[in-house]
Amino acid sequence: MRLRIIINDKECTSPIVKFALAAAALIGTIAVATLIIFVLLPIIGVSVTVVLGLFIAITLGVFAAAVGLTLGGALLAALISLVDFLADRFGRQ
Repeated sequence: MRLRIIINDKECTSPIVKFALAAAALIGTIAVATLIIFVLLPIIGVSVTVVLGLFIAITLGVFAAAVGLTLGGALLAALISLVDFLADRFGRQ
C-alpha cells in the first residue's frame, strides 16, 4: 500500500516530507495512547476504588450503627429495669 499525502488538493511527492508527516502521526498516536494508558486509566481506577471503598465503609457503618442501637437499647432497657427493681427492693420507704 502506497502512502499518499494530499495537502490543499496537491499530492506531496517528497519522500522526506512523507517520512516526517508519517513519523509525526506515529509519535502523536503514541503520545495520546501513553496519556490514556498511564495517566487517565490510573486516575479513573483510583477514583473508582475510592468510591467503592467509601460505599463499603458507609454500608458497614450503617449496619453496625443499626446493630449497636438495637443492642444498646435492649441493654439500656435491661439496666433500667434492674435498677428499678433494686430500688423497689432495697429502697427506703
